[in-house]
Amino acid sequence: ARSSASASLLWLRRDLRLDDNPALAAAAAHGAACLLPVYVLDVKELAPRRSREEGGLGVPRLGPHRCRLLLEALSDLKLRLRALGSDLHFEMGLPEVVLPRLAEQLLSDADEGVSHVSLFFNQGVSPEAAAQEADVRAAVASVAARPPLQGGDRGVPDAPAAARCPVDAIWFWDSTLYHPADL
Repeated sequence: ARSSASASLLWLRRDLRLDDNPALAAAAAHGAACLLPVYVLDVKELAPRRSREEGGLGVPRLGPHRCRLLLEALSDLKLRLRALGSDLHFEMGLPEVVLPRLAEQLLSDADEGVSHVSLFFNQGVSPEAAAQEADVRAAVASVAARPPLQGGDRGVPDAPAAARCPVDAIWFWDSTLYHPADL
C-alpha cells in the first residue's frame, strides 16, 4: 500500500477531446498515482427545459440527434483513452452527487492509500453551468470535511478529525479563443 498517494478525477462535459484540453493536461501533469476520466450524463439534460404548463415546448435539453452525437463522441473518446492505456468512466446521475461519491471511493480504497483527490474540469459559460460547478465544488468540499471511511461505505471513521482527507477542485477556462484575464 502506498502512503499519501494522490488521485485525480477529470470531469469531462462538453470538452470531449484529448488534444488542447487544459484540464486534461493539468490532470496528467499533476503526478497523481491514478487519473480517472469521468463523464456524468446529467439526468437534468433528459428533462424538458420548460414544460408546456410553464409556456415551453416540453422538449428535453438532450434530444435524440444530440444524444446520438454525444454517445458517438463518448465512444470515440473511450477508444482513444484505451489506446493510451486509460479508460472513460461513465455514469448517469447528478454530477454534484456522482463526483463526490467517486472521490470518496478513491479515498476509501485502502489498497491504493490515497490521501488526496483533485477534481479537474473546464469551466462552462452558461449560468446553468456556473451553478452546477458551484454545486459540485461545494459537494466536493463537503467530502474534504468528513473523515475517511474504513471498509468502503460502512461509515466508520478510521482517522481523527485532524487527519481528514482533502479533496479539491481545480478548474480552467476553455470556452473562448481569449482567456477572460487577457481582455
